[in-house]
Amino acid sequence: MSNQRSHKKIPSGFTLIELLVVITIISILIALLLPAVQQAREASRRASCRNNLHQIAIGMHNYHDSFGSFPSGFVLSSRGYDNSLPPAMIPSDDSNDMAESLQCDVNIPGLAELIHEWACMGKGWGWHALLLRQMDQLTVNVDFESARFSANNIAAGNVTIKPYICPSSAVPESCLPQKMTQYRGNMGYWPESTDPNARPLNNGLFYGNSAVKFKDVTDGTSSTIMLGETQLGLWPDGYSCCARARDDKPNFDTMWRGDQLQAIPAVMLSFGSWHGDAIHFAMADGSTQSVSKLIDTEVYRSLCTRNGRERIDYSF
Repeated sequence: MSNQRSHKKIPSGFTLIELLVVITIISILIALLLPAVQQAREASRRASCRNNLHQIAIGMHNYHDSFGSFPSGFVLSSRGYDNSLPPAMIPSDDSNDMAESLQCDVNIPGLAELIHEWACMGKGWGWHALLLRQMDQLTVNVDFESARFSANNIAAGNVTIKPYICPSSAVPESCLPQKMTQYRGNMGYWPESTDPNARPLNNGLFYGNSAVKFKDVTDGTSSTIMLGETQLGLWPDGYSCCARARDDKPNFDTMWRGDQLQAIPAVMLSFGSWHGDAIHFAMADGSTQSVSKLIDTEVYRSLCTRNGRERIDYSF
């Protein structure tokens, strides 16, 4: 029998170059995968945002069925304040807005000025509050018979209403005096003019003490905007009820100060979104549309009016 020596094979390890190649490949795969994951998440958020608008549109239709019209864009409260608040919070003039300020600094491109200037809430309820029953939010317990800034109504305004919030929003609610919304009603298109008689005011669906009916939407419910996205608002605040198109401002993602005769002019926003170049709208028929922010200006303004009789002969 021959002597055979058994040789045990010693496994060889990775060389440094091989290890670096593997790490590089893994890094490239991660870099390729992350944008796809982010895109998938944003697509999900966009779908959720459109669903929110659809829910609100259904609520609007139910309100119309119950009361014969859509809710007012905003209504003034009979009183601003009552004795349920600490005396230091009650101004001498009951008609004054409530002075507020954001509670922290947030570095958000395009909203830095707004973040630092939001300073008041008006003495009025917007459609968000008027629609709470139709949104199945009865436990919020807004008391419309009490003062707008009663202790109860301030507490009610600190309840988060999830269908009123776009999931892509980058604004933390902890920075706001009341809970937020990203959805506003369409007030229409008002050309800016020095002649007030030249302005076709209130040609949208929502404005102060409005009671617009389906029959008033003579341009057609499928081609008239009911609701749209905006970058920020406070759902209990009447100033956050609505947005409109203007010919002296960009179509989207812009802000301005309201009535300069007020002691603290309210911050106003155009329609806008957190979805890059896309913005979502709910039409008066309840359908939702994703619209490019590069939409033709005249088409956009035509969609904002309910009774302008403009011809829209191509897709938006």
